[in-house]
Amino acid sequence: MVLLRILYWLLCGWSILASLLPIIPSRHWWVRIFEYGRVQNFLLLAGLLAVYPFVNHGAPGTYIVLSLLFLSLLYNGWLLLPYTGLFHSPAPVPKDRQDRIRLLTANVYQFNKEPKRFIELVRKYDPDIILTMESNGAWDQALAALEKDYPYAHKIPLENTYGMHLYTRLPVEELKTQHLVAQDIPSIRARLLDQEGRLFTLYGVHPPPPSPTEEPTSLERDAELLAVAKEIRKRKESTLVAGDFNNVAWSRSSKLFKKMSQLIDPRVGRGLIPTFHTRYRLIRVPIDQLYHSSDVFVTRLSRGEDFGSDHYPLICEFFVHPDDNRQTHRVEDVDSTEKQEALQRIKEGKAEDSDRPAIAKP
Repeated sequence: MVLLRILYWLLCGWSILASLLPIIPSRHWWVRIFEYGRVQNFLLLAGLLAVYPFVNHGAPGTYIVLSLLFLSLLYNGWLLLPYTGLFHSPAPVPKDRQDRIRLLTANVYQFNKEPKRFIELVRKYDPDIILTMESNGAWDQALAALEKDYPYAHKIPLENTYGMHLYTRLPVEELKTQHLVAQDIPSIRARLLDQEGRLFTLYGVHPPPPSPTEEPTSLERDAELLAVAKEIRKRKESTLVAGDFNNVAWSRSSKLFKKMSQLIDPRVGRGLIPTFHTRYRLIRVPIDQLYHSSDVFVTRLSRGEDFGSDHYPLICEFFVHPDDNRQTHRVEDVDSTEKQEALQRIKEGKAEDSDRPAIAKP
């Protein structure tokens, strides 16, 4: 019983620390990593509060711990509330439009030896646009099987887990590789036309995560996303941004990205849709994301089947309607302080030395 009580108080301390530590503005990985587990921590806090009456025996300080547990539960719940069914749903849009576009994005996992499963997945969903992350030379050869059905392609095969490929059957105005922060971390900008000839821009991104095995801080990740947001803000086009963000939507940097870009998070009102890790359900988090401008309407956002990667694919159906203003109320903008913060983060990320070996531009 004593050991169980000690374990209980250790879990209390851990869950409170995990709730509050991300508030610190430090960019180090061991601080930022606690942003990812808000859902798991919320469930842990709820469980600790539920068994509290059976553990509490009037020991000094127990009411302080109880208060901190309850406040931590409320704080995590407040951050996660937009991604539950309790929050308002997106405005209903017709799903039978003929100008719908289907997008499939997937971190294929560079060391995945089952590319045929991914090709089968593509055949099943028949997307108009395919965006892959972590696609290297071996994947470049495997994805060649798609070229018959997708005449337009932009390929960046890299062996550093940051390769990208984009395939589409839509008419193309521009396909461009960008290096907005680091020379070894590419992004893709694709300007495409829908079936009605309406132009829209798709950005494919895959910034590095803050972790002990990747980047020691979140500087490059945040700078990459905010540099894309800055460009979107300047160009003012019908826009989508998709990819493996290595970030969660409720983090400070994600919210800053959304405001800086003036884009909408379609997960709000739809659910979390966690995509990583396919093997470990208890620690699964939604780091594959998609954002869109107010004149892009998402009719479907869902997770596809496991195809051997450590990420599930994300499937989105949408249409572009520049004259429809139904979603403008969902757009948030930065204030002057937040804008300066975003610009400073971009500057810091560009100044950060990469820990990965430099490579030539594709």
